[in-house]
This record gives sequence, C-alpha cells and structure tokens, in this order.
Amino acid sequence: MSLHAPEQEKGQFNSTITLFAIDPSCFPGMKFPKSLKDRQKIQEFARKIVNFFAHTPYISSNGADIDAGDLAGRLGIWLTGSDAINAPNGQTIDGQTTKEPVRVNKFLALVESNGYWFAWANVADDATKAELQKRNDLQFKVKQ
Repeated sequence: MSLHAPEQEKGQFNSTITLFAIDPSCFPGMKFPKSLKDRQKIQEFARKIVNFFAHTPYISSNGADIDAGDLAGRLGIWLTGSDAINAPNGQTIDGQTTKEPVRVNKFLALVESNGYWFAWANVADDATKAELQKRNDLQFKVKQ
C-alpha cells in the first residue's frame, strides 16, 4: 500500500510512504534477527534486504546506514540514506525536468510479527523530513 503527497506538483519531487507485508518464505534462508544484542545477524539481514531493494525507490543508490532498536517491544531494523536529484545536471523525475535541486531522504523500517515481516518506507524531500521530525514521527528520529 502506498500513499503520495496530496498536492503533487508536476516536475517536483513528491513524498511517499509505502507499507509492506512480507512473507519470509519469499526470502529462502533469511531469518529475522531475534535480539538487539546480535549485531552480526542484524547487519547480515539488513545487507540482504538492502541488496534485494537496491533497485527500488526505498534504498539510496549509495546503499543504506543500518540501525536497530526496540519498537514497542519488538526488534526494529532501520535503513536510511539519501540521493540527490540535481536539476543542473539535467536529471528528471518521471520525464519532467525538476525545478530545483533536491535531496531525497530514504527510510525503510522492518519488524517481525506473527511469522511475517512488516515494513514501511518513507521517501521524502528535506522539507517533508523536517515536518515529520517536528511531529515526532518515528521515521526520521532514529539515529542516521
């Protein structure tokens, strides 16, 4: 399920949030880490997720910073990064030339519950990221 900003402007970046329900059987041999103490398993799991989502809007072209923590009593894994869309270099969004350079902040979080992995992703420009931080939303509060 995905939601875009309500007032999209042609030629501008528009922030998005996406929710996923993931069946772990689609990832043979991968197990969601059980404890925050097992940093090695968290790193291995996160690297595999980064590789799987590398060619999607949810992971930066530069990879991702990995963090983990307690999320309402469950282990949460956060992958963050950013890309720059730079209008002077002629880059476009959906075929439209951008009006100004913009940083695209990317955030992907995962938890396990009832045998499934649940994930949510934010793809947001700096202004939207700042607004989320003001509202105390989790998405951009974790250590980056």
